[in-house]
Amino acid sequence: MRKRLLIIVFFCLNIIQFNLSAQQDKLFYFAAPEISSASGDSPVFLKFLSYDTAATVTISLPANVGFVPIVLTIPASGVDSINLTPFLASIESPAANVVSNNGIKISSTSRISAFYELRSPTGREIFSLKGAKGLGTNFYTPFQKFWNNAVTAPGSFCSIDIVAKQNNTSVLITPTTAITGH
Repeated sequence: MRKRLLIIVFFCLNIIQFNLSAQQDKLFYFAAPEISSASGDSPVFLKFLSYDTAATVTISLPANVGFVPIVLTIPASGVDSINLTPFLASIESPAANVVSNNGIKISSTSRISAFYELRSPTGREIFSLKGAKGLGTNFYTPFQKFWNNAVTAPGSFCSIDIVAKQNNTSVLITPTTAITGH
């Protein structure tokens, strides 16, 4: 018991001592996943937290010229959110094995944390956006293979949603089991 308490105290002191900023950034890219409407796919929100500086945040869909960017100002040490439910058709990934123009870009004038939140009456989820930590060229996506998702939540499935920052980006997916389209 004493050893566990010592480990917890050490961990807490390290968190206080070091500035943990893995999710703080000025630029985020995100693909809103298609959440089964049978499981409840709305309402959805983008939530933002500012730190010691006020932030002007712009939400855009760069590949969708019909989408009007949303801009909000968050005071220093503030929290704000945008209800994206009216935009579900524009932001959710439409289907498996399809390239679409629904990637979300979030830019800010100062460092913020950003979250995508589902507040459905039948299920709640929150996705922490990673900023520069989420950019790269090599990713692994683990999935559970024990339970049938459709049995535990009707219409459910596993997915990978990818956002490309540039046109004509090639993506190579190497599945270890059969997936839709491959």
